[in-house]
Amino acid sequence: IKLKWKLTLYLDPVTHAPTTYALSRTGHRENQLKGTWTILKGLKSNPEITIYQLDPDKPDESLYFMKGDENVIFFLDKNLELLIGDHNFSYTLDKMRN
Repeated sequence: IKLKWKLTLYLDPVTHAPTTYALSRTGHRENQLKGTWTILKGLKSNPEITIYQLDPDKPDESLYFMKGDENVIFFLDKNLELLIGDHNFSYTLDKMRN
């Protein structure tokens, strides 16, 4: 009943600026979301927080993630508030090396 997601963020090899992303449910590459992404800085509650904004082809359907550290990011809602899970489910993505 749980879903596993794979998010790949691509950077320009020269400038290291954000370029594109691919987001898919593990094992379902045919339903990948693709688009561009940007890095935003700060929230009202914490101006130092790093936010990743993923933009599919439909700008009003942007996805937002908050960087926790180098190994974890958290899903945010459209108001840039944390999505809260429970003891069974979480809204986090953990970094994995291929």
